[in-house]
Amino acid sequence: MSWSERRDSYADPENVQVRRRLLVRTLLRPYFQEWKRLEHFKGKSFVGSDRLFRREKALWFPNLWGWTLAWDGAQGRDTTPVLKGKVSLVSVQSGVWAEEQVRTFLGEKENPELQRLIKENSRLVQKVEVNVQDHWFRALLVKLFKNGLRKRRPQSEWGKYFTVRLSRDSGKGLTEDIRDAMGLLNSQVGYVYLLDTECRIRWAGSGHAWEGENKSLNAGLIRLLQEAREAKDPVRSALQADAVREGDLQEAVQKALA
Repeated sequence: MSWSERRDSYADPENVQVRRRLLVRTLLRPYFQEWKRLEHFKGKSFVGSDRLFRREKALWFPNLWGWTLAWDGAQGRDTTPVLKGKVSLVSVQSGVWAEEQVRTFLGEKENPELQRLIKENSRLVQKVEVNVQDHWFRALLVKLFKNGLRKRRPQSEWGKYFTVRLSRDSGKGLTEDIRDAMGLLNSQVGYVYLLDTECRIRWAGSGHAWEGENKSLNAGLIRLLQEAREAKDPVRSALQADAVREGDLQEAVQKALA
């Protein structure tokens, strides 16, 4: 924003109330409180569900803005265009400890079945990483060490690694309201989200993977891949939705292609 726009923003009563509310919530979230929570279950916030969240009840994954490992120029990019159209495994972390926790869900050694599913369905499924930083200096360090991060990933994944700042501005970054809505209760912990092709959160996990969580994650991914294939086959979708008999096949085909 320009200086005049910033001045008008600070003079706007509604924006003042929003900033005041965010400051109060920040004061009520002590820094050392998150570190203290690591003593219990290694900071795990919640246990992943055995089943997928229902599509009509699932929440949307927010559109975050950040820098990627690709050359984005001076503007950065949004996450939604990257996520839409594919089944996505989104990891959210802010440090080495959180990366280790995410690896217990998505790692090649920790979950080889998931890696097999990703390789066999590379056109429909993808992995997206979101590195959240709460300070401008730490975000700058991530940008300075871009080359090291690139070497650890194939070039095809450079545009799927986002560095996002915690922000008070609803237009950019990750706000406190979005964190609470997503269940990001501890910035020191790693989180994993399974999204469908419409960017709905259908499964979520946090901290270190407990027994059975990887199994439910893999089963959820298989189910979403089935949904994605059925959505690309209008004839099959129409037959399943309408439960037509064999004699109504021609009518169902015409309806699907209309």
